[in-house]
This record gives sequence, structure tokens and C-alpha cells, in this order.
Amino acid sequence: MKLRQLLGLNVNSATARFTTQLPAALLVLAAGCGVDGPSDESGDAPSALSTADVAKLREVVQRDPLTPEFETVCPVSRVDDLCATLRDVQASPTPRAMTSARAAAALRFAQLAPAEALHDAAIKFWLRERIHGLTILHRVAGMTAAAKEPEAFQAGVDALLRTHFPLYEPSSFRLAHGYLPPAAARKVCEGKREALVVFPGVIRLPSKMELEGHIKAVRTAIPCLEIVRVDTGTFIDIEHNAAKGREAIATLDAAFGPIPLHFLGYSQGVSNALQTIASDPAIASRTRSMVSLDSAAHGSEVADTLLRTLDLYTSRPTAGCDEVWPAARNLCKSVGNRKLAPVAGFLKTQLEALGGSFDDLSSSTVAEWLKNHVDGIRSLTTGSAAKFWVANGARLPTNCAYLTFRSVISDEKTSLPQSNWLPYQVLFRSSTASPWNDMQVRLVNQHLGNSVEASEVVSRVADGNHWLWALTPNDVSEGMMPSHMFENAPREELVVAHYEALAELGMVNAGR
Repeated sequence: MKLRQLLGLNVNSATARFTTQLPAALLVLAAGCGVDGPSDESGDAPSALSTADVAKLREVVQRDPLTPEFETVCPVSRVDDLCATLRDVQASPTPRAMTSARAAAALRFAQLAPAEALHDAAIKFWLRERIHGLTILHRVAGMTAAAKEPEAFQAGVDALLRTHFPLYEPSSFRLAHGYLPPAAARKVCEGKREALVVFPGVIRLPSKMELEGHIKAVRTAIPCLEIVRVDTGTFIDIEHNAAKGREAIATLDAAFGPIPLHFLGYSQGVSNALQTIASDPAIASRTRSMVSLDSAAHGSEVADTLLRTLDLYTSRPTAGCDEVWPAARNLCKSVGNRKLAPVAGFLKTQLEALGGSFDDLSSSTVAEWLKNHVDGIRSLTTGSAAKFWVANGARLPTNCAYLTFRSVISDEKTSLPQSNWLPYQVLFRSSTASPWNDMQVRLVNQHLGNSVEASEVVSRVADGNHWLWALTPNDVSEGMMPSHMFENAPREELVVAHYEALAELGMVNAGR
């Protein structure tokens, strides 16, 4: 899908029609979606990642306290059945050892109170590594994997891990090398139904069918989940989107009663889901799990930059790049159009990628659009995100599982589309200590932490950009993100793996 279709634009229409819809495009483009980055003599955008940066990133993720190693989770002093069986898997991930570990994890989870179980380091380790393992298993052996390990399974596992988790040694994923498919799903639900409430990202497709492949795959694997995609808007604030979430839950309640709730959020959708949960104690009490994909729940410096650029431009259209905040001055100068005032040229260069004309914009048009959407942009800023956690963190339940998937660009040539060179650079320049990002959110801001840290299971860091794990080649144009960047990513498998792993612990009714 072309970006102009994504934004509802028709660049071949009359100027008047184009102008009324243009502010939406301007806001997206000002964040870098739709501008080719400045090129060096080879035609490639200048690199932000040096060899030393990649080496440092590898060291950071391998020592990440959010993903403790097995020896930390199960020290020699811990001798319960779960740690004992996990030691067997670490030594040799045979089907027998894997089966014993799965049974031990389910038994320990059943024996403990929910909050205590979700704070147990070994249960969290099992969930994290089992999700990674099921993701890889389904891509190598298929969504309906045979009971017996395929001949080339181990080689396929290593190849996928090198591609999608290149910052780690494949051998460190011991559970992923153990062949243990989940129990086969029934075609119809047998037992109590539960609900999965899905929140898409900040920009909605015209079809409003985001994550459709993910949803279909989960519905097949877990037939007792009633799945609803919330009708959120584009660049709408999280309070409004949370109200839409409550409406969707009310519709489910009318059909099935107050059934257990699970949430899946992508990007701003994570914030929308958290706001929905925190805004209603009855919803919070029914929430069993929250799966986050490329979370923006701590905001993004891209949104900070966007809001400040627009504020500057709308208040002073003739402003120069030297009046932009220091971190963005060189970026403004590098892509600005010298025929216009610098900041105006900065925006014009990006706007022309859609075939539009900057001169068609009037201050009143921009102001009118901003009046209706600025709260949505502001909700993505780091400042607004911090306020959410202060005001609402204590309202989030601690007896449900928070499962957080993270990704980062570790190879710009294979993972960074030229269209997002600008936001990637904005993020990279916003922190000298932790610049690594997925082109929309820095890595350090992708986990939830705060009041839910004790019950959060944080993934290892996958390679990829902000779109890779949620969107498909049909959602964006070739110019926005080349189709080869989407190849072989186990998107649907990733989400299915989360709910299968939860089902194995008894946290989701799999209807089996």
C-alpha cells in the first residue's frame, strides 16, 4: 500500500482536496516517514552505527539485566523441580527434557498464587525462552508441526537465530533447540471463552485491518479466544482510544459476559491498552495478560522532535535551522530546501516525496488539523508517557503477565529503510549512552518496567525496525520499505507463540 493511500491522500486530485488532507501527511513526514536521507557518494545514507557501536550494542544486550541468564535465574542453591528440569534442558534439550520442564513450569505456576508465580524468575525464564523457541519452531517446522523432529530442524533453528537474533550466539537459545511442539489445537472451542483485545499503532490503514495475519493465526491456534480489534484513530490521544477500548469490551461483555481479558498492543497501541486497563478497575481485575510489540509506552524522542518542529513552524514559518533545538540543527540543515526559509524547506523536502506542494498549505489549515490531533502527537512524547506512569502505574494489575517484545536495528543496510533515515538519526543523536533504536523508539524505552516490572517478561532483543514485526509488504509501499526487508520474518509465529506459551501454563484457555 502506498503511503498516500495509508494517509488517505490522492495527490492527483484537485489542489483544494489535497490541501484539506495534507496536514496528516505533513505530520507523518515531519517524523521522517517519506524522505530519503542524505546520501554519501555511494548512494547510501550516512551510517550512524560504527563497528564499535555494534560491538557495544552486542555487549549491552548480552549483559542486559532484563533478560538474566540461566545461572542467575537458577543458582545452585535453587533445587526445585523447575530449575532441576531446566538444568537438564540446558545440558541437552531433548524432547524428554523439554517435556519435563514444561510440566514442571505448569505445576509450579498452578501451585503459587498468580502474583507470586509471575514474579518467579524461573517461570519468567521459561516463558521468555519458550516464546522464542515456539516462534522459531513454527517458522522452521510449520504452524502444525509434526510430532517428530524434522531432519533439518537444528540447522533451520541456527539459521533463523543468526538472521533475527544476530546479537547472540545461536547456542545460547537452548530451549529453541529443543523440539517440543504445543498440543494440537481443536477446530472449535471446548470450554470457557476468553477475550483478546487488539490495539493497532498510531497510524491506521484505510482498511483498518492491521495485524490481520497475526489475528487469524492466533484464532486458529487458540480457538477459545474471542478477538476484537479496537477502532482507534490516527494520531488520536490515548484517553480517546481507551474509551474505544472500553466500548469494544462492553460489546464482548454483552455477548459473552465478563470473561477474562488479554491485550495485544503494537507501538502506541501498548499505551492505549495500558490506559484502558488502568482506567477501569473492573477491566484491570479481569486482565490476564498484556503482550507488547515494539512498545511506545515510554514515548519517543521522534514525537518530541515532531511536536517541537511543528510548534516552531506554525508560530514562525520563517525560522532558521539555528533556531531548532541543538540535537536537530544539523539534520535540519542537511535536508532543508535552500529556496525557502530553512525550517519550511526542511518540511518541503519531505512533502515533495509525496508529489505535493508546500505552497498549498496555509497556516489556518495546519492550525485546524493540529487543534484536532496535537493531543495524539503529544501522547507519544516522552514527557506525556512519564506522566502516564506517575498517574496510572499503581492502577495496573500486578497479577497478570506482561510480555514485552523488543527489536533494534543492528545492521542499517538490511534493516533501516531510507524513508526512516531521519527519525532513526533523531533517536541516535538523542542519547550518547543508549542511542540504539528501531527507527521509532529507543531500545531502553521499549520495556514497560515501573509498577509492572516484577511481573514483566522481557524478550531478548531481535533485529529489525519498528515495522518489521507488525506490518507486511502490503501495508507500505516499496519506496517506504523494500519488500526484501520483510522477508522470512516470523511475524504471525511470534504472536501465536506468546499465547501458546501462556496456554501451556494455564493462563489462556486453549480449548484443548
